[in-house]
Amino acid sequence: MKKFQAMKSFLTAPSVLVLGAVFFSFTARADTTLEYPELSVVPRASERIIAESATETNRSWQNHIPLLVPATMNFLAGVVLQASGTKAETDPSNTGAKVAPWVGMGVGAAWWAVTIGILDRAQPYASAVKEISGMSAKTPRDQLLRERRAEEEIRAAGNLARRLKYISALSNLATGVYLTASAQENEFSKYLAIGAAISS
Repeated sequence: MKKFQAMKSFLTAPSVLVLGAVFFSFTARADTTLEYPELSVVPRASERIIAESATETNRSWQNHIPLLVPATMNFLAGVVLQASGTKAETDPSNTGAKVAPWVGMGVGAAWWAVTIGILDRAQPYASAVKEISGMSAKTPRDQLLRERRAEEEIRAAGNLARRLKYISALSNLATGVYLTASAQENEFSKYLAIGAAISS
C-alpha cells in the first residue's frame, strides 16, 4: 500500500507539470495566432486616408471634371437653343419647348454651383484624418476600432461619389434628351444638345 501511494505521488507531480505545460503552450499559441485582418493589411485604412487627404485638394478639379463637362454642355446647349429658337416658334402648342433653353441653362448652372460651392469645399478624407487622429491607438483593440472607423470613412466617401455620379448622369442625360427634342431640325442647337446627352 505504501509502495502504491509512493508511486501515485511520484506520478502525480510530473503529470501536473506536463498538463500545466501543455495548457500554457496552448494559451500562448492562441495568443500568438489571434490576429485581426484590419491590422495586417498594408497599407492600413488609416494610412490610406492620410495619403488620400494629402492629395485631395490638388485633385479636386480632376475629380469634378466628369460632373462639369456634361453640365457645361447642357448650359451651352441651352444658350444656343435660346438664341436659335425652339420648336415652339413653329408650333405654338408645344409649350414644353419654350422652357427647354432655361431648363438646360438651369441644370448646367446648378451642377456648377454644386461642384464649386459644395464639393470643392468638402474634403471627406481630411475630415476623416482629423477624426481618427484623435482616437487612441495604444492597445490592439484601440487600433482595431481606429481602422474600422477609417474603413467606414472610406466607404462613405465612395458611396457619396457613386451617388453623385449617377444623379449627374441621369439629370444631364434627361436634360440633353429634352433639349434635343425641343430643338428645331437641322439647327446647330440640336447637334449640341445631342452632344450634351452623350457627354452625360
